[in-house]
Amino acid sequence: MRTNRILMVIIVLITTSLAIAIEKRDVLMQAPFVLKNKEIDTLKIGDLCPDFKMENLERTEAKLSDLRGKYVLIDVWASWCYPCRKQMPFFEELKEDFKGQDIVFLGVNLDERDFRWLGDVSNLHMKGEQWRVLNKDFEDRFGIKYIPRYILLDKKGYIIENFMTKPDKPETKVYLEKLLNIK
Repeated sequence: MRTNRILMVIIVLITTSLAIAIEKRDVLMQAPFVLKNKEIDTLKIGDLCPDFKMENLERTEAKLSDLRGKYVLIDVWASWCYPCRKQMPFFEELKEDFKGQDIVFLGVNLDERDFRWLGDVSNLHMKGEQWRVLNKDFEDRFGIKYIPRYILLDKKGYIIENFMTKPDKPETKVYLEKLLNIK
């Protein structure tokens, strides 16, 4: 009898623990991921975006100044970020919708290991410009604490939007159409 009660208590505890773990996992899968909690002088709207040290898919140095002359919508992501992955098809759709326009859609990956970045680019059939940061300067200067994050630069490299709406939001497409004078 006593053994049955102890067994029941153990089963209840295990079931409750599993339920809590699943609930926490579901919340984490829906919320942006926290990268760090660090205070630093961050870039603001109107600031010129510095040339951060990055590499492109050809494994050569890539600089944001190389993209001047066009608007640049930056998608900041990482291979481990579920919300980032969820937005990727919508980002790809925007690329298609604005193909041939005066805008570059740039994926900027935060993974420390290049094989994760390259693997995702290949496996997820990501097109266009895909770069990877080579140090923490980009994250620090933009004050990136959560991803995905979308940043919009003007044709001269100045920050227009530091927290652009996500690609799955209809207002993102409307904003870009107005910016590019497309009806």
